[in-house]
Amino acid sequence: MHEPDLLVDVTVILLAAITAAALFQRLKVSVVLGYLLAGVVVGPGALGLVARNETIDLLAELGVVFLLFSVGLELPLQRLRTLRNQMLGLGLAQVVATIVVILALLWLAGFNPAEAFVLAAALALSSTALVLRMLSESREIATRVGRNALAVLLTQDVVVAVLLVAVGILGQTSDVGWEGLALIAGRVALALVLFLFLAPRLTQFLFSRVAALALPEIFTALTLLIVILFAWVSEAVGLSMGLGAFIAGMLLAETSYRHQVAADILPFRVLLLGLFFLSVGMSLDLSYAFAEADKVLGLAIGLLAIKGVILFVIASSARQMPGEALRLSLLLAQGGEFSFVLIGVGAGHGLVGAENAQLFIVAVAISMIATPLLAKAGRTLQRRIDHPRAALPESEGENKETPEDHVVIAGFGRLGRTLAGNLTQDNLPYIAVDISGQEVDLARREGFRVYFGDATRPEVLEALHLGAARAVAICISDPEHTSQLVALIHYIFPEMPILARAYDERHAAELRALGATDVITELSATGRQFARKLGAGTTRDD
Repeated sequence: MHEPDLLVDVTVILLAAITAAALFQRLKVSVVLGYLLAGVVVGPGALGLVARNETIDLLAELGVVFLLFSVGLELPLQRLRTLRNQMLGLGLAQVVATIVVILALLWLAGFNPAEAFVLAAALALSSTALVLRMLSESREIATRVGRNALAVLLTQDVVVAVLLVAVGILGQTSDVGWEGLALIAGRVALALVLFLFLAPRLTQFLFSRVAALALPEIFTALTLLIVILFAWVSEAVGLSMGLGAFIAGMLLAETSYRHQVAADILPFRVLLLGLFFLSVGMSLDLSYAFAEADKVLGLAIGLLAIKGVILFVIASSARQMPGEALRLSLLLAQGGEFSFVLIGVGAGHGLVGAENAQLFIVAVAISMIATPLLAKAGRTLQRRIDHPRAALPESEGENKETPEDHVVIAGFGRLGRTLAGNLTQDNLPYIAVDISGQEVDLARREGFRVYFGDATRPEVLEALHLGAARAVAICISDPEHTSQLVALIHYIFPEMPILARAYDERHAAELRALGATDVITELSATGRQFARKLGAGTTRDD
């Protein structure tokens, strides 16, 4: 009887998730809010089509695990070093100040210390997905406001792993004495030794061997194994599964395999994380939220006001111009995806009461809905407050976190390697990708910016920021794969200039028909010819 019931539950959940994602994507509203609403509709508080059970809760917890793995995968040490000043100055100050202020207010309001800490930590976080999407669409990530927002969000992404561990320990140690705490500390030390000293060598060894097999399904299976293994070890020593996954992501972020890993993990992360937010929505009772509408709106407005003021004060003290500080505060004043995660985990450990969890989750959702309007108002106010000529020039020495106007090189054999060298001589930025793990390892040791990955995967192209590139050069030696890749890129980015290597004249005609902007035949193809065409102003505006 249980198996058919489970299949019905899964069918309803998938249908609700697909419908919500499609609708909210079309409305250009955060899909997270769509998942929450879908969970409310199908859950016990509304239609009652699905009831939460242990299977759904386990899969939802895995969604958090894969989310933290993806966060770690986007945080290589080089990125952290690039933004360390902003992260320590703006990011850490914002998180600490917000937690302290909201914790004090909740404690004065009569909340117990543990519940107040969980809620304050949750409200200190902003929506990474929502803010970065808005900055990316307006091409403002490389601006001062964009870089400062990115630094704050990166800090929050790092801190959330620590907060999840703290919430887990609070939930497990309410009746634990000093001996129990000492045992937990010992387990934490053991986990850090395993993760930081043994795990990097193991993961590098495994991925290099599996990549050499050139079997995509084995590579995907290894990625899943690493995520689950790190999560299991972390939980076995008394930490959260999410922390283990986060560390696994950070370790792989330093390797040449991170783009392919990100592409392989994406479907699992999206599916399981969507299930997590659906499960959160299923726990909400809208009738209760409507009955307490005044409290919900008060919490949402209070959250936006408190975080906005804290961010404005910190940004102003960091010598940001008034308009920039105001815009940054309006951009990051909302709660975020991890707010739902922390409140949900806290409620699961019994640290947050069911009624308070519902009130604060709905308040966070309202703050996220208001963010696009606040961001638009912030952009307008910045222009009026900061005189255009008073703006400081962008620092030439700062690295851009998101590459743009670069060349994507698909295939790093003789032609790709020569092209990369010529582009470097011409001061043109590039990112290369190749399916051969041995070729990638060798090229990286020689200083080339090349990553392991299958360029025919749309997720890999997205990880290479192809949408912001000036052109793509296809240097693959396999004619069939070259044709497939030209067709794929032209389909996704119709205006993208595509330079391709052809096997012969017949193949060249086929590539042009598929969308290649320029084709060089096998006999005459050289890296200098490709570089000359790229250096001659091959951009999407041509």
